[in-house]
Amino acid sequence: MMSTTQYLAAVDQTIMESRREVYKGWKILVEISGASRYEDASMCMYAPRIVVTEQLSIGFRELDVATEHCFMTPAQCLQGGMMIARDFIDRRG
Repeated sequence: MMSTTQYLAAVDQTIMESRREVYKGWKILVEISGASRYEDASMCMYAPRIVVTEQLSIGFRELDVATEHCFMTPAQCLQGGMMIARDFIDRRG
């Protein structure tokens, strides 16, 4: 089992990672956050913070995409966050 110190050291190194892309005209930002909201951090180390930006005729609107998903690696977190964001955009039409 991972100690709190080991967990925090691992999270601190990756917490600044992010990924950006444009999908169907929407800007997507996925950042990695520590999954501290989950009781068992050994099963869920990383949770994505997802923000999508919708271009409107008079400006733009940023939306936070809520998710309960968490991931074991930073790469899975970024990739999973992008998939969740694309799915959100597809559902919006």
